[in-house]
Amino acid sequence: MINDKVNDLRERLHKLIEEKADYREILKVSQKLDKYINQVIKSTSS
Repeated sequence: MINDKVNDLRERLHKLIEEKADYREILKVSQKLDKYINQVIKSTSS
């Protein structure tokens, strides 16, 4: 489930960058992606 969320956020981030979206939108998605990546790291290191 978390991997799906990470992949979804990566795709959204890439689309925003391709569309030259507003910096705040890109930052928001990037921060969400970081959050989920950290969750994956914590869950796999346990």
